[in-house]
Amino acid sequence: YEVPNDEWDRIWKVNVMQHVYVARHLFPIWQQRPGDKHFIITASAAGLLTQVGGLPYSVSKHAAVSIAEWYQITYREFGIHVACLCPQVVETGMVWVGNAGAGGDGVLKPQQVAEEVVKAMEEKKFLVLPHPQVLKYMQQKASDYDRWLKGMTRLHKSVGELQSRSPPITAAKL
Repeated sequence: YEVPNDEWDRIWKVNVMQHVYVARHLFPIWQQRPGDKHFIITASAAGLLTQVGGLPYSVSKHAAVSIAEWYQITYREFGIHVACLCPQVVETGMVWVGNAGAGGDGVLKPQQVAEEVVKAMEEKKFLVLPHPQVLKYMQQKASDYDRWLKGMTRLHKSVGELQSRSPPITAAKL
């Protein structure tokens, strides 16, 4: 929770404001063009659930999900299809390879995630879940929020020691 303000600002700009800036540019142009247009927001499973030990990341990814929902509701009538990509762990520069706790449901290759995005675009699906378990976790969260919070508290305690030994992930690495 002790993340400096400048780090919060960087993470917010990367995970939230980038979508606002791009949409401000594209959506007025797209509204004038016929046919389908696709706008993909990468939000992460952390935006649907949360990420223990990652307050600014979780908060900003929740905001990204909200932006995606708002854009889909507001711009669908103009043929703009918004998809919200919510993977768990993807093999990128943000993943510390030695972090055994990072990929509980599997670490996906970028190609696998890209294939899920293309499929979602073809089907005009909003929610893109390359890790299908995320849907189950969302349903569990919604069905008994207090129980879910207790389970996440246990998870937080169990991974706390692992995270204290892991190198920090900063927005500068993004």
